[in-house]
Amino acid sequence: MFRLSRLSSLGLAAILSVLPGIVAAAPQEDPNIAKIIEISAKEPQVMTWEDVLTNRFGGRYTGSDAYLNAADWAVWQFEQWGLKAWKEEVGTMPVGFNRGPWFGKMTKPYEKSLFFATPSMTAGTRGVQIGHVVAAPEKVEDIAEMKDKIRGAWLLWPGKSEGFARDGRRNTVMSPLVKACVDAGALGTIQAAPEPLKAMDGSVASWDDLPVLPDIKLTEKQYDEIKTLVDKGEIVELQFDIRNHFKMGPVPYHNVIAVLEGREKPNEFVVVGGHLDSYDAGTGAIDDGNGAASAMEAARLLAKAGVKPRRSVMVVLFAAEEMGLWGSIDVVKKHPDWNEKISLAMARDGSPHAITGASVPPAWYSDFDRFTAPLKNLNPKFPFTLQKSEFSSVRPENLGGTDIAVYMQAGIPTLLGAGRSTYNNHNYGYTWHTVYDTYDNIVPYSEHQQHAAVCQAVIAYGVAELPNQLSREGVYLGDGLYADITFGTLESPKRVMVRLDMDGAPLQVAHFLAAVEGKAEPQRGGLRATPAAANANAAPLAKISASKPRLIEAKFREALEQSADIPRTANKNLNPEKGLLGFAPDGFAVTKLKTAMPVQYTPIGTVIAVSEGLESLKPSDSLRILRIYRVGESAKAFKSAVAEKKEDANR
Repeated sequence: MFRLSRLSSLGLAAILSVLPGIVAAAPQEDPNIAKIIEISAKEPQVMTWEDVLTNRFGGRYTGSDAYLNAADWAVWQFEQWGLKAWKEEVGTMPVGFNRGPWFGKMTKPYEKSLFFATPSMTAGTRGVQIGHVVAAPEKVEDIAEMKDKIRGAWLLWPGKSEGFARDGRRNTVMSPLVKACVDAGALGTIQAAPEPLKAMDGSVASWDDLPVLPDIKLTEKQYDEIKTLVDKGEIVELQFDIRNHFKMGPVPYHNVIAVLEGREKPNEFVVVGGHLDSYDAGTGAIDDGNGAASAMEAARLLAKAGVKPRRSVMVVLFAAEEMGLWGSIDVVKKHPDWNEKISLAMARDGSPHAITGASVPPAWYSDFDRFTAPLKNLNPKFPFTLQKSEFSSVRPENLGGTDIAVYMQAGIPTLLGAGRSTYNNHNYGYTWHTVYDTYDNIVPYSEHQQHAAVCQAVIAYGVAELPNQLSREGVYLGDGLYADITFGTLESPKRVMVRLDMDGAPLQVAHFLAAVEGKAEPQRGGLRATPAAANANAAPLAKISASKPRLIEAKFREALEQSADIPRTANKNLNPEKGLLGFAPDGFAVTKLKTAMPVQYTPIGTVIAVSEGLESLKPSDSLRILRIYRVGESAKAFKSAVAEKKEDANR
């Protein structure tokens, strides 16, 4: 299926013989980790589970037979490996949906195959249907004059598809215009869609309200071709056969949970997961067969190695992630007793990159450094790098993204595998929720997948084998108001996190927030000082001056209004152990280590975390990102000067 490098196919003993850097650590290495690595090298199976999920069952839309079958199979497969496994019902869909094949072509004025898709939970055709093409009416009142044209026609629908159903995604009902088109005898609507074609979903509230008008998303190029012909007065005839089917509900859907029980602390857990559901215009190979298959393979490696760690390893294949993280929300809420007993949670969802490292709090570093040592040079393509980070994470208030966010919101320690290796050229946007999310598009990353699985297995075992649960100290920010600042270049960013002193310098903090929030664009997770931090052409919020020893100064683009009214105060309450943040009306300064703040700045915050290399900043570098985090009720209630001014004006 794929060829491992010679080095990655060696057992741990052989690896130690050719890698001098590992030899010194050999006496401390756990033979169970060596066994896990050996099995992965000799019998890689991650693509077997990918094949079953994507090609034997197909796209696993929540409420589909494919999802139900995949969940049943996963339980059976875990049991074959000796794990305790079960399904837990998360909820029910009022109506189920199953997708069959779809075909379409232009038959007049010439014959041409059409490339299109339909969102889940939308109507199929009534067998093969052939009809002419007309531009859709703009409003209901236009239909009376167009009835003869609309009857038996495919309607060119305005707008550009974003992948969702014509009338929206959640709790959709036919708009008056669509209903009038149905009553007039239209065959379906055709909307232009950019490539790669996205096809997500609509929704159906009940069997009594099934959609009846097919919703075709056609490539922009073909849509424009057809529209040009119609505008010229040509008779255009299209033929479609779309086999979308519905299933009477309620249709239950489940999380799949499997446990490799620990020998001493079976009621404590390390969680490994991925979501089992997918959109179904593709077959869910990357999103998230990638996560589900690697989690299953990690479980198989642990089971076959015969390990029995101190605490249990739990694998969760989450239901309904694409519907709004329903499965992960359910398992965290349903088992509050588990939450305090979870030492670590990992879940893959995204590009099928190899895991090439991790960033962990200082309290975890020595343990992780020990048990991940065999991963550092396991495969030369994916050298594992462990980093120590003082930067605490922010527990998300509003859930989004993927299942791991639910664990973060609950305060459970999580670990995100480090990013893409240079060997991985995968374009995630090409497959994300598109017709190309298929097995053939993950095959080139087979080796990445297997490496990710063995990394997950080793980390899960390592954490599960520790005498105590991982410390939760410093994993998440405590209550308070924080500024998260990134300086430098896009290629070499330098980061500082500051706890703002709402009590000691409330006026200055309020004006600092006004300066930041008045010039930054809201983004998920905070405020970015550039429209797109990853865009090399994005204008920085400010140039910085790092010419003075242990001092970084940044000037705002514009001075604050009424800046003369902001008094400067000493504020000697702050501890400058790691540094201070100081504010003046035209900018701010960050001191490094135990450095005095210049008198023109009022100290407004204490540096709590700083990345390496901050001393290397140059005057030509920039202030790139500035996020504000409000954690806890008092921080959320604290108002910026702009907000105070608006409230005063409204009184």
